[in-house]
Amino acid sequence: MRSHHIILLSHYISTKTQTNFQINTSPDRR
Repeated sequence: MRSHHIILLSHYISTKTQTNFQINTSPDRR
């Protein structure tokens, strides 16, 4: 259960970072 939570959290952070990076890389593509 704890492992699952860590994986989920890691996935969430990764997705959030990726989205932020995409927005920062191409702001004209909103």
